[in-house]
Amino acid sequence: MIFGMAMSVERQRTAVMLDFFIAMRVIVFRIITVLLWLLPLASISLIAASILGVDDIIDVFISLGLFSAAVVAGLAVHTFITVPLIYLIFTRKNPLKPVLLGSLRPGLFVTIIRSSIASTVEVLNACDRIGMNPKIYDFVVPLSINFKKDGSALFITCSCVWLAQTEGADLTSGNIVSIGILATALAMCLPGIPSSSLVAIATIAASVGIPLNNIGILFAMEWLLDALRGGTNGVSYVVNTGVVDAWFGDELKDETTENLRKNESTNAAYGQVSEHSDDDVAFKITEGNDTKL
Repeated sequence: MIFGMAMSVERQRTAVMLDFFIAMRVIVFRIITVLLWLLPLASISLIAASILGVDDIIDVFISLGLFSAAVVAGLAVHTFITVPLIYLIFTRKNPLKPVLLGSLRPGLFVTIIRSSIASTVEVLNACDRIGMNPKIYDFVVPLSINFKKDGSALFITCSCVWLAQTEGADLTSGNIVSIGILATALAMCLPGIPSSSLVAIATIAASVGIPLNNIGILFAMEWLLDALRGGTNGVSYVVNTGVVDAWFGDELKDETTENLRKNESTNAAYGQVSEHSDDDVAFKITEGNDTKL
């Protein structure tokens, strides 16, 4: 930012540097486009290399199925039990009422279909349908999307434990706690793109000493689990915003109503003053005409 402000002082002399950055942006976008087109082939190659290095492929796929079932069960428990229970404790309101579920359902389905943890528009629409204060959800929803990813943290933790089990690595209780803490911290830094959790999995596994030979096998089920944890994150965003709205929504509504009343009284007073001023002007003009006559 400081560099850009310095460039704006001498725009004619620094125009070359601006053209350089524009050209770099075009080049980087072209490289990313090519990499995205090559991503399916790279994913297949990574999965194939991991499968060829496995001695007993049947046991690995059975364990992968159990891993997927464990992640789905964990996401379901967090979505339908833990998050509503937190909402009930902090707001003393029923989180399963038809209005709340009816408002969450469209945004949840769109979030799952998009397979993305960044669904700002859908979450904002869900908050608006529920009837939350716009001042609250305009502030809380972007903040939650950047720093609150419950489903991603759960998936990262289960993935690291699964990698350790397939490699035969022994994990102590301290290692598991460390994995959970690191997963929670790194989940807040994940970008809002699909399959971004694999980078955090590789980082945490390497820090704990877990081999990464079978990480390519996670791609076989990662697309489905990515969509499901995106839906879990979407529900968490809305419920988190609902808690804040239950605490401060009434105060903001009272403040907004008071400001509207002040504005209405000010406009009414200004209108009365204008009417009196117009009457005085008309009286003076009429008096002046009578004098001339």
